[in-house]
Amino acid sequence: MRRLASAGQLLRRQQLRGVASSSSSRLVAARADGGDVHLQYADGGHCTFHHAWLRDNCANLRHPSSRQKLRSATRIPGLSIGAMHAEDDSLHITWAPDGVSSAFDATWLRTLGDSISAHATPEAAAEDGAVPMSLPRFSYDELAHGGEPALWRWLSQLRQDGVTLLEGVPCEPELVEQVASLIGPVQPQIYGNAWSVVSQKDAINIAYTGEPLELHMDLMYYESPPGLQLLHCLAFDDGVEGGESTMVDAFAIAERFRREEPEAFATLARVPATFVKDHSDRAEPVLMSYQRSHLALDARSQLVGVFWSPPFEGPLLAPAADAAAYYDAYPKLQAAIDAAPALTHRLRPGEMMVFNNRRMLHGRKGFVQNGDAMRHLRGCYVNIDEFANRLNLLRRRYGASAAAADAPPPSMAHLGNQECGGDARARAAASRVVNVLTPEPTC
Repeated sequence: MRRLASAGQLLRRQQLRGVASSSSSRLVAARADGGDVHLQYADGGHCTFHHAWLRDNCANLRHPSSRQKLRSATRIPGLSIGAMHAEDDSLHITWAPDGVSSAFDATWLRTLGDSISAHATPEAAAEDGAVPMSLPRFSYDELAHGGEPALWRWLSQLRQDGVTLLEGVPCEPELVEQVASLIGPVQPQIYGNAWSVVSQKDAINIAYTGEPLELHMDLMYYESPPGLQLLHCLAFDDGVEGGESTMVDAFAIAERFRREEPEAFATLARVPATFVKDHSDRAEPVLMSYQRSHLALDARSQLVGVFWSPPFEGPLLAPAADAAAYYDAYPKLQAAIDAAPALTHRLRPGEMMVFNNRRMLHGRKGFVQNGDAMRHLRGCYVNIDEFANRLNLLRRRYGASAAAADAPPPSMAHLGNQECGGDARARAAASRVVNVLTPEPTC
């Protein structure tokens, strides 16, 4: 396996790629104050780390090839700083009581320090952004032949806006899975790896009828609901009346709801709803349920999840007092969703809509198929963590150059996999190409 670059090599590469300017990465002072280490940079920026954090993230505690941690700094009794000095591109520490030396890349520390500072914000700043009223469009041919740079431009836009439209996708049933494989493996679920959305008699899902679909997320009765959803239009004949797709940004709505209805927001973040799929009489029986709140918060009260799927809600399992609060709050959130401006698009054959099922609510207007006219979509899912994995790898390779080429910058727009979002400083920190591994040890 290729060994990681040294601290100096990492810094030079980062500077060449534009991750940080020389003034922002140049470390001018370091001092210890009790258990904390305070770093001062040439541009006036500063970061603070606990000394145990520094030793715990030192490369000499990691296996040289796997980069997995060999042991925790908490296992070193009496750990303290014996000596410390700063150079332009690195921080050097000699540790007591074992005399081990560590060197930390100054740019790496600055990037992680900014991220830690951003995540310390007790509550995310509310985002007023919503789904764009015109779909960001990408060419299938560009993705098929443009390699990773084209994939980076597409996926960074998808992360930013929550939805994109691919054009010129051949109308072949297997193409939806092939496009998904550019991101990660297809996520299997109860409808198979891929499925067809067509109106049919005795449908096992209302999606397989011409009925309108309210705004919702798919498969909320899973412990880990699908991440990205891909819908490839194979047929949408002129004789089909209606059937337009609709979409809104659930996180933008929820943040606005937090400001306007704080008590209702708190209730829907506290009282768990029940999501159920009960279809035990189908060829492949399904009986699934999961309890979760409609709004999920982390320890800092940041919104990290929205779960909304009215067609699959089961009995609320809550005491009467909680039920009263829930049924007072629920219609208020429903009204906020109904009032939100929605993107509406009539798919055309050869178009593929790709969106974040953990962030966006999607729906459909009812439709009628006249004569032999047909509406046929082919769909599949990709796990949200596979999406995050692919995006992180591409950002490390192409983030700086892509930004220079006027590509949309990565943002902290919610992925729905417990990622912190909303805070402007967190978004800025995430836009950098972060090497989350420590530099090679110099000891």
